[in-house]
Amino acid sequence: MIPTGPRAESLILRVAAAGLLALLVACARGGQDNRPTGLTPLAAVGAARSNMKSASAQTVQFRGTASVAGLGDVQMNGVEQFGPSVAVDMKMSFSGGQVGSLTSGPMEFILKDNVGYLNLGTLGSQQTGGKQWLKIDLSSPGNLPGSAGSLSSLTKVDQNVDPADQLNLLLTSGDLKRVGTETVDGVKSTHYAGTVDPAKVLQQNAGGNLTTDDLNKLRGALEQAGVTSEHIDLWLSNAGLPVEVKLSATSTTVGKIASDLHFSDWGRPVSITPPPEDQVVDISQLGAGHP
Repeated sequence: MIPTGPRAESLILRVAAAGLLALLVACARGGQDNRPTGLTPLAAVGAARSNMKSASAQTVQFRGTASVAGLGDVQMNGVEQFGPSVAVDMKMSFSGGQVGSLTSGPMEFILKDNVGYLNLGTLGSQQTGGKQWLKIDLSSPGNLPGSAGSLSSLTKVDQNVDPADQLNLLLTSGDLKRVGTETVDGVKSTHYAGTVDPAKVLQQNAGGNLTTDDLNKLRGALEQAGVTSEHIDLWLSNAGLPVEVKLSATSTTVGKIASDLHFSDWGRPVSITPPPEDQVVDISQLGAGHP
């Protein structure tokens, strides 16, 4: 029997929401060493966007941090696959805020075939009848428990976020600039930065890199997330792939968000598989009896 009651349900949902948000900020692709020199900032970021669609850039390892107002801070590391479908296996450790005070030890988030699996560690076994993994079907947010308003909104965002969207957003900033050259994680990189105003996304031509449909998709994702402003810093390697992506944003849904992600080992094979069925409970069953 899964524990019932608003307190248990709310606790699980806050942790699940934080895990999903960490997943979202991790879904910006990241680098190694043949980017043409002398490109304008728009052209360089546009070229990086194209590079990330190549067959040799379909997997990457990442590590970094994220901070969500009220929920706390998270350290994360993992692997991501971008094609033929998006998949992620990410380890997370929370500290501070609501989630940090509720958790102890590392957690893990797996995304496969548009279904998320969150391992809550000790917290999970206490709240889900001994099961280690919480299943979240991102294609059916309407099946989430009624009090999962913030979690539902995050799953809607996930449905509309392509792994290259942070670069797409940077192309619409209107003030994209080349900051300079720096060495990040031992990789010679070029630093670019810009600030995105969701209200002005459709007014930017993005150097011809984005279609009207692309721009509408970006604006829709920002509106669903409640983002009112987002600043993005991007470090591109000489191969024209991100080595680091840093963002800070303000959202009416979850407050202030910040993340700093580092990327390496592009193209190295990865294996991402869902957890065993007998260790999984669906989030839609929280608050209801379950044999």
